[in-house]
Amino acid sequence: MKINILSLERLEHRFDQYSKIESASSVKEGWIQMIRSGLNISLKQLGKKMKISPQSVKELEIREKNGSATLKALRNFAESLNLKLVYGFVPNGQTLSEMIDERAQKLAKEIVERSAQTMFLENQLNASFNLEKSIQLKKEEIKLRMPSILWD
Repeated sequence: MKINILSLERLEHRFDQYSKIESASSVKEGWIQMIRSGLNISLKQLGKKMKISPQSVKELEIREKNGSATLKALRNFAESLNLKLVYGFVPNGQTLSEMIDERAQKLAKEIVERSAQTMFLENQLNASFNLEKSIQLKKEEIKLRMPSILWD
């Protein structure tokens, strides 16, 4: 799968939008319980709105808190209270461009050094051969082509 520059930029823009809300994305007691408590809605009342039993609402709160709630169940909760479920991913420290650059650098170095070793063994290594320049050129080529081996 090739990702063009514009697609990558759009994706990173979305990540920027989500990263602004990332710090507020998790709450200790879980969103469902926090919202239900904040609105002073009982398990029975919420269950009626969601068309599930009060016990099922409690189980959903527990599943959300331990990370096993399904998106479908969370969406049902949101819709029952006229809320919108927001779901997304945020990079962990690096942008996608930085991840691609780092992987391309590593792959380029492996390829060029393997080639240089073969040339050395065959006595074909030119004195003016610039290993770092070759790595940089190969890295740029890899970034343009985005081969699937980039992630091996």
